[in-house]
Amino acid sequence: EGQATIKTLEERLEHALQQPQTEANVEAANLISDNLRNACNELADMEEALSIPSLALSCAPVAAAASAFSIAVDWLPPSGACRFHLQWREAGETRWLDSKASEELKTACCTKAALRTLAAYEFRVRAANAQGDWGPWSDVSQQTTPSLTLDKAPSRPLTKLLSGGRVKVSWAPPKVASTVLRYELQWKEVSSSCWEGSDTITVTQSDYVASGFYHLSAAYTFRVRAELKTQPVARWTEFGPPSAPVQPTVVQALPAPSMRSSRQAGDMRRPIEQQQPKALHLKQGAALTPSGNRALALDDQ
Repeated sequence: EGQATIKTLEERLEHALQQPQTEANVEAANLISDNLRNACNELADMEEALSIPSLALSCAPVAAAASAFSIAVDWLPPSGACRFHLQWREAGETRWLDSKASEELKTACCTKAALRTLAAYEFRVRAANAQGDWGPWSDVSQQTTPSLTLDKAPSRPLTKLLSGGRVKVSWAPPKVASTVLRYELQWKEVSSSCWEGSDTITVTQSDYVASGFYHLSAAYTFRVRAELKTQPVARWTEFGPPSAPVQPTVVQALPAPSMRSSRQAGDMRRPIEQQQPKALHLKQGAALTPSGNRALALDDQ
């Protein structure tokens, strides 16, 4: 019922905006716009009241430009989550958009295609358990714009959880003719609204093991830029897209295995991996799972 009301108000608002801009018509359009905003807020309150708190996401999703027309979105799934519902909207818009496909996501990552290159978008996610009960909506991602210049900056970093609260971060250099002199790697908590004052390290290789995180219970994201050897002076590229969120954990070391049980113990010591989709040449709108397999193309509006 709430969705139907919102759709009706949207249609009325669109019709009102097409009328001559008289004082009466402008007043009528403003009234419909206020009613639409109130209807969206009422629907959000109802969904929040019916949600399962234990299925709440620990942080907002991380959105990163994937091409000139698409944005990759990643999030940390809560325990017990079996599927996810992704919504998006242009910055400044009231109503969230989705599709049948975006309500049935099976992995904690997706790429939304068919976006406008110069428009900024924001995303939110909720999770459902095996019984079909939904958790509350996540916090909203930072606003992100599709990009035409991804090749001119380092790639979106891949992350790998290591023991002792460490994270290995790796990336590919920018696809330019100039020589890379060094990289600047930054990381911050996903909950932080800006990168200013974030942790920063300068390295010459295209990977780094980060440690010493302030809050091991928090989720972090990473980004990289490169200093290029150019004439007459070296210059820095823009920062590449931020990594998928990762949550460092302290893992206790296992005792040295005996010869007889080395295979089983070796399996137990395999590090946990959490990586963003690898860069593959796929049809526009294809989403990748962290393992690099095709998952779902969200190219509908």
